[in-house]
Amino acid sequence: MKIRRATLEDAEEITQLRADSFERINGEEYPKELILSLKQKNTSEILKEKLKDREMFCLVNGKEILGTVALKGKEITSLFVKYTKVRQGIGTKLIQFIEGYARKKGIKKVFLTAAQRSKGFYLKNHYTLVKEIIKPGLVLNKNYLMEKTL
Repeated sequence: MKIRRATLEDAEEITQLRADSFERINGEEYPKELILSLKQKNTSEILKEKLKDREMFCLVNGKEILGTVALKGKEITSLFVKYTKVRQGIGTKLIQFIEGYARKKGIKKVFLTAAQRSKGFYLKNHYTLVKEIIKPGLVLNKNYLMEKTL
């Protein structure tokens, strides 16, 4: 396994990885309307645009993408793990990688928005809760603003 920079050619596979994650991981807790909304906001076209304003990386095994993570300024975004590979240390490898990458760029503190289901993961990785975020929309979506001093 290795971590490499994401490319435009990865967009379709990353989009599918995210869609599967929304359905199979978050789908246990999120209403169907929220899952549909998340998928609509995460198309391959939108992902290609996001690659222009952030540094995204993929953890791969051969040619298969097992997870992603990105850095946009001081914000960590796009931490996704293939649903069949959850709880196998991939998320931890990705978060440690992006923290190290941020440190090398001179960043002293990072922040992120955690979903309900991933809050515990970030707490285990020494992130602190800054505040709860309620996003109104079709359905209420509760997230958490978290930060970590590197």
